[in-house]
Amino acid sequence: MKRIILFIIFIVSFFCGCSAKEVTFGVIADIHLEENHVFDSLVSKLSEEDLDFIVVLGDMCTDARLRNSTDNVDDQTEIYDSLSTLSSLSIPVYVIPGNHEETLPYYHALRDLYAQNSSIIDLSPLGYFEFFGFGFAALGGYHDVRYAPGYDFIYGKNKLATLSDMLHGKKDIVLFTHGPPLTEGSDGIDYVPGIGNVSDRQLNTFMEENNIAFSISGHIHESGQDAVDNKNDIVPEDTWSESMLLNAGAAIDGKASIVTLREGKMKYRSVLVR
Repeated sequence: MKRIILFIIFIVSFFCGCSAKEVTFGVIADIHLEENHVFDSLVSKLSEEDLDFIVVLGDMCTDARLRNSTDNVDDQTEIYDSLSTLSSLSIPVYVIPGNHEETLPYYHALRDLYAQNSSIIDLSPLGYFEFFGFGFAALGGYHDVRYAPGYDFIYGKNKLATLSDMLHGKKDIVLFTHGPPLTEGSDGIDYVPGIGNVSDRQLNTFMEENNIAFSISGHIHESGQDAVDNKNDIVPEDTWSESMLLNAGAAIDGKASIVTLREGKMKYRSVLVR
């Protein structure tokens, strides 16, 4: 079923890409389903939008070692239930793992979803797809083993080099990651009060080397639904920008983002439920 969905998307993109002017999609990150009491309301809110697809940027489950919380629901169930709920929207749902996911629960959940003809499309650990003429690259997992207790889905120079090879000759790309690139100051999308900017400079270098002007991530709940451009200037909502680093917000806080692309520009707006 996954191959059929990808084939259909390819055919539609091939015949419509040259004439399409915009693509609009929803972004969800950091669901942490066991602790999330607003997820169904957030998905319901997204169902009211005219979206081409959804992208899930990891951390569907909760690892108690990372959140100092209870963990009474197994990870496979959390991942399965999160994605199953999103698949009810009847549009493609692209997914990458975050730092809470481990390989076996992640892939077992996807296996069970595929068995039910799900619209879920896995992009781990690396992926690239085109949709209506726009290119999207994905890098799953996290860079720092200290915050990935299972030591799974860790990326480094080798995976970045492989993804760079995949993007050779591509242009106008949006990069999906769980953790954001490094930004500067309290307006940055990776700023944690009392600690500072905490993200991965490797991603900045990767974006520069591959001429990527847009990235969308999550992970840093404290800076959710913030955006800056490549000069670290704030990008307000509903503002077209020729470069943007967006933290889509944590779904556990009732946050998601709607992103629209148009001919080398991107804008976003926030979705919030309580």
